[in-house]
Amino acid sequence: MSSSRIFVTKRQPVFMGYICSCCHNPIVSVITAEAEAQKTYTVSRGKAQRIATETADEALGVEIRRLQRAQRNKSSLAINPNQDTKMLEIGLFCKSEICGTSTSCPLCRQRELWQLPSVSIDQLGQLDASHFPIVINSDNFSDPDTAGRWALDILAKYESDIEKLRQDPETVQKKTAETLQILSAIAGLKRQKESIPEQMQIHVLTQEKAELEKEKSELPFTNLKARRAVSDKIRILSLRMDDLQKTAEQKQGEIDRKIAQEQIRLQATQAIAFGFTGQPSCLQSLNSYCYMVTPNPIPSTLLQQLQENDGQQAEETPAQQRYCRKCGFKLRPESQFCSNCGSAV
Repeated sequence: MSSSRIFVTKRQPVFMGYICSCCHNPIVSVITAEAEAQKTYTVSRGKAQRIATETADEALGVEIRRLQRAQRNKSSLAINPNQDTKMLEIGLFCKSEICGTSTSCPLCRQRELWQLPSVSIDQLGQLDASHFPIVINSDNFSDPDTAGRWALDILAKYESDIEKLRQDPETVQKKTAETLQILSAIAGLKRQKESIPEQMQIHVLTQEKAELEKEKSELPFTNLKARRAVSDKIRILSLRMDDLQKTAEQKQGEIDRKIAQEQIRLQATQAIAFGFTGQPSCLQSLNSYCYMVTPNPIPSTLLQQLQENDGQQAEETPAQQRYCRKCGFKLRPESQFCSNCGSAV
């Protein structure tokens, strides 16, 4: 007698919380425990359905308990022993996993060690327990109100600590100066990002490529030799632009990381320097939510003074680097001809 197979899939949303080890803000992630059970049968479909359903429910429980033990055992969630289908007994198969645990912090883009597949037990052991995930409510895994209160309770403690620091005028004065320094550093990094040399070279080469493409379009189709020569120049130019683009993107990424680090510092110092609104803010990325203390805005007089100082610094910055419009070669400030291709500049 031939057998049939029944599939049962179960899903359970779970609110997971942890403290980011980089920006130290509470993170709430909406993740999903999933399980799929398969049962073969020859006569009773109803019995097979019941067995598969019970097996899937048990597998969901295993995954949630794995998440609950992560903080106590300091274990990684990226390594799942149950994600491949296994035969539990003859004719009964099951697999399960927790989905959505790998999303980075919405604010600082930090991924915790327990989110990485390649991490040692020693590295996990060095991470503070507060940076490991917890199931926010073990009675009702998908209660959004409980998840929100968990994050707000942590922020309330942060706000209490900030208020204590603000009692000291010297601390407030120090943090005010530090806040302005950070803002100035961010402005400098943004100017640096706008003047990446490789981007300027790409702009120059893009113009030359357009000129070559125009030259090629004006050549007769019968002049194969000339068209091939221009095509070779365009290809070489495109390869060079690709290399420059990769370098520019690497530099942009590094500057973006520095800006993100400064913005994290700014969040902490600004709240101490100028106080906070008492209305927490929340930043979302995919299935994760970062809850933050919202600092009071910086007084406009200080911002105006900072802008004037930054403007003076920009004027004192040396003239922008020049590049040959023909070949993109870096030029000396006094150059009238390119020392690489000889073109007038």
